Amino acid sequence: MEEKRKRMRKLWVVAILAMVLLSIPASASAKTVAKIGNKKYSSLEQAVRKVKKGQTIKLQANIVLSRTSQVVLNRNTTYTIDFNKKKIKGSLGIRIKKGKITFKNGNVEGILRVDKGASLSIKGGSYQNLVNYGTTSITSGNFANNKVNASDVVENYGKLTIKKATIKSYKAFCLENQKKGSMTIKGGTFSNAKGKGSNILQNLGKASVSGGTFTSNEKGIPLNNLGTITITGGKFINPTASSNTYDPSTPAGYISNSGTMTVKGGTITAKKSATAILSTGALSIRGGRIESYASKPKPFRKDMWPAVVNAQSGKLTISGGTIYSRNGRGVEASPAVTYLKTGGKIRAVTETGEE
Repeated sequence: MEEKRKRMRKLWVVAILAMVLLSIPASASAKTVAKIGNKKYSSLEQAVRKVKKGQTIKLQANIVLSRTSQVVLNRNTTYTIDFNKKKIKGSLGIRIKKGKITFKNGNVEGILRVDKGASLSIKGGSYQNLVNYGTTSITSGNFANNKVNASDVVENYGKLTIKKATIKSYKAFCLENQKKGSMTIKGGTFSNAKGKGSNILQNLGKASVSGGTFTSNEKGIPLNNLGTITITGGKFINPTASSNTYDPSTPAGYISNSGTMTVKGGTITAKKSATAILSTGALSIRGGRIESYASKPKPFRKDMWPAVVNAQSGKLTISGGTIYSRNGRGVEASPAVTYLKTGGKIRAVTETGEE
């Protein structure tokens, strides 16, 4: 009998130990998603709640979100998130509500949203869709919307500075600057995919371009301006011919300006379209080079051949720069245009070299 009691006691001890051990793994073996120094956290949000000014959060695992979940960063301090070759995947992606954050080699498959009052600095990485209401600076990075149903690749309602980036549109606009947005472009490459996408830059607010290369492919135009833009540098290249060479309303072949555009530098090239800029707003050309290399169609009608700079309404002022046409017409201003020329060079050259 005593031996039986001893066996029962052993069984009870084993059972109790098993229950204790089963209660431990929930906290002790929880997956580590992020670290601050040697401190481990089971979620990025948990790490953000603990981060201090100047610290770096380093991701330790991929974050895969459900269709209705989102990573929300709500810590009002300055810190860095090092993605450490990890990614955040989910259609709603990341929303930055507060703080001054730096993304180091980020990888976000989904929407990256920056709220008003928040600040984001992007230093490298891969992204699909940026919606900025705050202050965002892109030092480098690759952006493409080929894997999401979002509209524009980059949509700006706040203050956006692009120092260098590669941005490619498969849907809608490559860059869209909204009415209250301020966009500064200093460098980078901007394009739409062959047969896809729309305008390279749709400007409804205030924009300035001092560098970068903007290239259209088949659909869309390098730039459509309804706001105010100043171009001091960069290259705008449109290799596409209009579907009807004689129709200046066809949008495929040129930059369109219906706002206020000032050209002080850079190069605007229409490789196959006769018109490089079609303006129905206020256009001021003070520098730079605007050129067309379109071949004459057959049969050729000189009276219907559009000019390189074609102003249909509004105001046109030329005080500098070079306007070049390989085939005959440099500038055209309709009777409805207020046209003033005080400088600049206009060269209209035929295929035989005659001016």
